[in-house]
Amino acid sequence: MTLGVVFNGEVISNKILLGAFLVILGLAVYHWGELLIKKLQNKKVMRDSY
Repeated sequence: MTLGVVFNGEVISNKILLGAFLVILGLAVYHWGELLIKKLQNKKVMRDSY
């Protein structure tokens, strides 16, 4: 995106920013999703054991 703005004078709209954010969010969930689920399940088990 930055290269397009710098070299081609392209305009970054809100839709493009939202789309880029959603792609990065999806990649993060794909990469760290299993770790996040395990951590949430571990908290639930710890809370239920009290």
